[in-house]
Amino acid sequence: MKASGCALDGKWGNGEGYEYKFDNGDWEYSSQGGILPVAKGTFAASDGMVTLERTQIHGTIAGPPLMIDLGSAWYSRDALESAMLAGGFSPEAAVEALEGFFSPQSENYFVDGNTLVLTLFGEEEVWVRR
Repeated sequence: MKASGCALDGKWGNGEGYEYKFDNGDWEYSSQGGILPVAKGTFAASDGMVTLERTQIHGTIAGPPLMIDLGSAWYSRDALESAMLAGGFSPEAAVEALEGFFSPQSENYFVDGNTLVLTLFGEEEVWVRR
């Protein structure tokens, strides 16, 4: 289920060059001030909890840790799995890596005016609406 008209909607920056964009149930995450795309997907938010589902990851981010050249394109789970298998990954290793990239992520959040506090991996991070 996608969120609609949520307090999260808008662009948020953390002062370190990372940016989230939430828009009616869709989200994108980028680095370098919004220039370098990282991942995108859908989200649902309710009662101070947001669940992010990645639907695509960008090749410039996924390629280096996988040690394969993915170029500058978006990859769905199936497309990334195909590229990994073509790049020499065993099916088991590909599935294990894909779980890390595409597992849903649920985190606590709250919005106070133009400030978003998002708990990521147990750490509170402050984001400011842009």
